[in-house]
Amino acid sequence: MRRLLPLIVWALVLLFGAAARADEKKPTQKKLNVIFILADDLGWGDLACYGHPHIKTPNLDKLAMKGMRFTQFYTTSPVCTPSRASFMTGRHPQRFNIHHADLPETTPRYPLPLDAVTLMRLLRQAGYVTSHFGKWHLGEPPHTGMPRKHGLDHFFGSMGGRPSSSWTKFARYDDAQFFLNEQPAKTYPGYATDVLTDQVLMYLDDVGNKDQPFYMNLWYHSPHEPLSPKVKQAALYEKFPLKEKVYYGSVSNLDYNIGRVLQKLAELGIEENTLIIFSSDNGPELLMNAFSAGSAGILRGKKTQLWEGGVRVPFIVALSGIIPADKTSEQVASALDFLPTICEWTGTKGPAKDKLDDGMSLAPYLKGKAMTQSRTLYWESHITQRGGPPSGTLVIRDGDWKLHIWQKENKRALYNLAMDIGESKDVGGAQKDVADRLERMALAWYATLPRETAQKQKQPIPQTEAEANRLPLDR
Repeated sequence: MRRLLPLIVWALVLLFGAAARADEKKPTQKKLNVIFILADDLGWGDLACYGHPHIKTPNLDKLAMKGMRFTQFYTTSPVCTPSRASFMTGRHPQRFNIHHADLPETTPRYPLPLDAVTLMRLLRQAGYVTSHFGKWHLGEPPHTGMPRKHGLDHFFGSMGGRPSSSWTKFARYDDAQFFLNEQPAKTYPGYATDVLTDQVLMYLDDVGNKDQPFYMNLWYHSPHEPLSPKVKQAALYEKFPLKEKVYYGSVSNLDYNIGRVLQKLAELGIEENTLIIFSSDNGPELLMNAFSAGSAGILRGKKTQLWEGGVRVPFIVALSGIIPADKTSEQVASALDFLPTICEWTGTKGPAKDKLDDGMSLAPYLKGKAMTQSRTLYWESHITQRGGPPSGTLVIRDGDWKLHIWQKENKRALYNLAMDIGESKDVGGAQKDVADRLERMALAWYATLPRETAQKQKQPIPQTEAEANRLPLDR
């Protein structure tokens, strides 16, 4: 035994030494990657996993099965620019004088100011590489800076609300023009959704396995008009009229391209370290456009309206092994929650509480902790509404109660969403105390907002695409 003792001691030294060297070589776990996929004008009822009877969305359905699907998620506006501003700042858009979609055809414009504290800027300061692909629609020069001035390392996409050009006259999905960082726009052959995804896949090949974590906005234009009948997935819906065939095919094409991104994450081995969030910026477009056939399901209203169908949208969050799989959540949540949620999850210092509005971090809830379902949410929108009858211009949801106030008409209507999700029965007469209380709350909130005073004026339309997409030298 005495002869064996030195050998045992020596073996233990070698064993622990090897273990120590292995620990030294073990790489530190990289911070969580984040990809935020945002559809454009996709209705609450437009996905198979949200009940659409015809549209095929297998990849988003699979994503929902891997994570959590929210049934009561809200944007802060029924149109594009304001809701996108809230996702990126955690603030009501009116705080930045954003009262409508930013459109070049009319003034005033509604850009996100350069001094706004954005999620991209916060994450970049925390060591993330940040990128944006697709629709921006938060302003363009000379009204604000180029997108990268808002905290982005990489930008590929369009400035305005449609692919190829901010101006409706030059917008298109086929062979669209896109900007790469601050370079002049150029034409990229192919269908816009496919082209964007091609760019994303190349970018992921570059950043996917680097030590630095990444944050990506992937904001597709689809299914915003003007859709193209050339979309390949329209062939899945031959038995339907042309309008539905093109719209359904466009949503299935969107789903197909999201599947390509998810497959790339798996190939790179980073799927389990990448938080995926999917949503839409507002409800579906009215059926007035050539290929608009979006659905808000059982909800009342559409885009431009503060009925549920205009502001309640799909919201899916997935992270393998962390977020409970195949869970449907009735938790009320808002676009205002997005910034504080991502900041907490990534360990990023967020803005001070007085620089946020009503948002709260969903991170603990997404990880399985209990959370109160009752919330108070506010909306204000004085834009021209398409379709009818119009919703209120000032709206509050408190718990299950939702009050619409028509300020010019001096009238109101109260709904109990738990009993009447379609907002069809005004119970304000029987619940006057509730209506009075909610009206006081809404008016007190409205009093804190900047007001729009400028009158709309039409602007001359450019004669050529080169003129429409020309950027000023100082940008």
